[in-house]
Amino acid sequence: MVTMPTEPAMLMVRAFVDASSRLVEVGLVGDESDDRSLELTLMTVEGTVAVGLASFDSISQLDTAWHTAVYSGLVEFNPRISEIILDGYLGWHESTKKYLPIVDRLEARARPIVGADALRASFRESAGIITPDDQFFAGDELDRLAADAVSAHEQGKTAEFTELDD
Repeated sequence: MVTMPTEPAMLMVRAFVDASSRLVEVGLVGDESDDRSLELTLMTVEGTVAVGLASFDSISQLDTAWHTAVYSGLVEFNPRISEIILDGYLGWHESTKKYLPIVDRLEARARPIVGADALRASFRESAGIITPDDQFFAGDELDRLAADAVSAHEQGKTAEFTELDD
């Protein structure tokens, strides 16, 4: 049996967590008194966003490879690897939650941040990954989604699903 190397993906996540945490700690946005300082700040934030996206892609690729290998029988399931992957998503998500306000403030003040929309989409995706299904698909939001689906069906906005052998 083959083992799954988790270190490269976790190193990418750690790099983003460290970089974004430092920028959150120093309160990056605020005192850029001239255009040059502001542009340097924007470039720093864009670089950190790029690292954030690369680290999310890295953990997602590891997650996909791990599940594919387990389900195809190439490796035995190891709960520790699943734990490491989930911890990677959790660390990434928490850091991004703290970092996105910096991105939002800079975009409101200056210009769009390259990669910010993709970072926000990855953040939403990570929320779905780290939240247990019984908590994610529950309550008022689930009721609203179900009502919207029924309404769309009644209005003829949905496609009819059939079995492949029909």
